[in-house]
Amino acid sequence: LKSALMSAASFGLPDRLRNGDSIHLSPNNNYAATTDNFGRVILIDIDRGTAIRMWKGYRDAQLGWVQVKEDLQHGETPQQRRVAQFLIIYAPRRGILEVWTAGNGP
Repeated sequence: LKSALMSAASFGLPDRLRNGDSIHLSPNNNYAATTDNFGRVILIDIDRGTAIRMWKGYRDAQLGWVQVKEDLQHGETPQQRRVAQFLIIYAPRRGILEVWTAGNGP
């Protein structure tokens, strides 16, 4: 976690008018999702230091993460199973809950 936070601190999104409201790290510390004062949610690849996706119109959004591990197949070890990260966005003003894959945005 410490290295993920250090990586996140090394990069920035230059915009003087934007104020971050919250930041949420994915369970594997590869991604971060932020909310800002413009009602946007930004998905960031921490290793690359780039924004992968931006959603607009999500004022007062609440964020969370879900990690799903693939079931073990016969003869596989736990290290061989795939793990997926999903960003959960709750938009109270719209009354919707959305689930997005983290690796490639939509």
